[in-house]
Amino acid sequence: SVPFDTDLVGSKVLIGEINRELLKEFDFPFQKGDELVAVDGVETAEVLRQLQSYRGLGFDQSERRIAAMAITV
Repeated sequence: SVPFDTDLVGSKVLIGEINRELLKEFDFPFQKGDELVAVDGVETAEVLRQLQSYRGLGFDQSERRIAAMAITV
C-alpha cells in the first residue's frame, strides 16, 4: 500500500489522509481533497470498474466506494 488513502465523493476519487512522515510534501505536492484522475495512466473510472469486479456487494455505489478505497492498497 501507499502512504495515503482515497475515497469516493460523489463521482470523484479524492485523496484522504496523507502520511507526511513517509510522504513529504516536497516529493508528493498533493493535498487532502485533491482529485485522483488516473493510476499508472489509467483513468480512475476504469480502475474503479476493474476493482469492482472483485467485490460483489450488489449495490453499485457501495462497490464503487470500496473500490476507490482499495486503489491505494
